[in-house]
Amino acid sequence: MARFIPPASALAEQSAGQRFGLVALGILMTWGIADVWRTPMLVADQGGLGFFLLYMSLVGIMAMPAVAAGLSVGRAHMLPAPQSLSMALTGRVQSFYWLGLLMFVCLLTLAVIYLVVGSRVLAYAWWAATGQLNVSGPDTAAAALSRLLPEVWPQLGWLALLSLTLWLISSRQRRDVMRATGLLVFLLLILMGVMGVGIWKYADPAGGIAVLLAREATRVTPAMFALAGEQALLALGAGVAVFVTVGAYSRRRFPVGRALLTWTLADGLLILLAGVLVLSLAFAEGMMPEVGGRLVFAQIPYFLSSFPLGSFYTVVVYIWLVLLVLGSLLALCEPLVYWIEHGGISRRVAALVVQALVWVLAVAWLNWEVHAPETVALATRAFSYLILPLPMLCLTGMVGYFRGYPQFCQGLGWPMSAWKSRLLWRMLRYLSFPLMVIILGLMILRWNSAPCWLDTNQVAACAQDGASAMHKAGE
Repeated sequence: MARFIPPASALAEQSAGQRFGLVALGILMTWGIADVWRTPMLVADQGGLGFFLLYMSLVGIMAMPAVAAGLSVGRAHMLPAPQSLSMALTGRVQSFYWLGLLMFVCLLTLAVIYLVVGSRVLAYAWWAATGQLNVSGPDTAAAALSRLLPEVWPQLGWLALLSLTLWLISSRQRRDVMRATGLLVFLLLILMGVMGVGIWKYADPAGGIAVLLAREATRVTPAMFALAGEQALLALGAGVAVFVTVGAYSRRRFPVGRALLTWTLADGLLILLAGVLVLSLAFAEGMMPEVGGRLVFAQIPYFLSSFPLGSFYTVVVYIWLVLLVLGSLLALCEPLVYWIEHGGISRRVAALVVQALVWVLAVAWLNWEVHAPETVALATRAFSYLILPLPMLCLTGMVGYFRGYPQFCQGLGWPMSAWKSRLLWRMLRYLSFPLMVIILGLMILRWNSAPCWLDTNQVAACAQDGASAMHKAGE
């Protein structure tokens, strides 16, 4: 196989737009569907502001040093994740190749789940835009998905449309992909602004804010700590390969410190904005918002139907969700495209291979979901609780205890005497890794009883007849 020779444009110093595109790629990795359908509901359910601050503290303690470790490894060697990790930890390309491959297995699995969920959101966006969505009640809104789920063939077209869009973006040159990621972030923020205007005019934002930021939790309980730690670990568990790739793409002038702070704050910002939007809608209707797929596919269209421009805002919400899933998929697939491209294959072909593989696996997933839904739910929960956190845990431990402080600082481009270098390094060794071990242990102990934000049953819950227990309690 021919040796990979990066184009001159990939080695040249980057413009401000390209640097922002790299930051945007990390933002799209931190923004996921869980920040809409699970995390805000957890914040409201677990005491409001206290749980949110606990979650953000754990994200800062665990995720920020781990992301810095991934950036350091990628910037030091400018290679795909498996090669960069191997070179950083041992100086030999093949020694820790398995860790990069484990990251890729997690990325692929996440991409398949996101593609399946995204195809259903795309179908809802089309039905809402064409007036085919009956929103007279939550159950009637969910009935559209009930008709879609039992069959594989009707879903193949939506999967193919989403995969084709991803290929058209990811097959472009690297700088064009970075422009697309920056544009996606702007579009998501603009659409959130449009939805915010609708909430402000027709719903009750004060009620949603009060529910989300209530000061009900006066102390941290073990259950709160376990839930917040689980969510923080799952939010970025497999995403470290994305940040290794961001490090490999970045150049000397890349703002490492500001990027780390931006990624941490962006996660909290989306949780707050999505929580205010959803909780304000639920508050206006006097209903309790549910967690998971039923919120997205049943309650939200019903909530919006009471607006004077309900159809318009419903379409806006689903387009926003489609773009959110598209951005997450773009971030998840980029490390895989870069790895194949590094083997001497053109980027267009590499992107085609990755998107075709994800599509085929998604079709297999749908077929498995139709014939063995309970097995899929169990396998998904086991994967997310037992395997998904391992890449970040391994990377943090290996960089913190084997790579060394000088190499860590050299990769980030920071002097060893800088306070931020010492702070991140000490957090990596003495806080991040021990906390990850503790939280992973708690997750393993409770994985069979706790709901998981990746559980496909949350999507399939819309196909169940009747309202949920929460809805019945509200009646």
